[in-house]
Amino acid sequence: MKTISAKHLLLVMLVLSLACTSRYRLDLYLVIEGDEKKVKVERTEYVQGATIADPYADDKLVSGTGNCIILNLGRRGETQQVGLYNLVGYDEYMRCLLYLQLPQELEADTIALSENSFLQLLGRYDVRARDKIFLPVSGTLVIDSLSRKRLYGTIAGSYANNQGQKFGVKGRFKVKVAR
Repeated sequence: MKTISAKHLLLVMLVLSLACTSRYRLDLYLVIEGDEKKVKVERTEYVQGATIADPYADDKLVSGTGNCIILNLGRRGETQQVGLYNLVGYDEYMRCLLYLQLPQELEADTIALSENSFLQLLGRYDVRARDKIFLPVSGTLVIDSLSRKRLYGTIAGSYANNQGQKFGVKGRFKVKVAR
């Protein structure tokens, strides 16, 4: 009978841990003009008893029979060169808010993004406020699972503003919920 060496056991444990890690990894990506970059979920907010209002209004959420999630996303953007001879530059940090409408009763489900979400670009003060709102073109939000305190979701969708600029959002996230 063969015995398992410590090296083999360590190798098996490493492979199993990597397999589990990748399955539960919560990577979220923004897709801009075909360029897919990982974003950091800087903050999540779960709002009970709220629905999405007019995305162009100051108050994006109103009281209603539903629940909303707001994901605050950020990523390092392109290097911007400024000044004479482009001697000085800075890395842009792009931030946006992703608003997602959920039903009142939370359960594992698939929800169409149209009429249930929008994306708001933050910063970029040279762009009109109206042009920083991106409405859903297509896609879905899947509530993968719910625990007592957390909701795990998967999103895959595309958004466009009134100028025809497009954003894509895809990946997985989690948010703390009050149940």
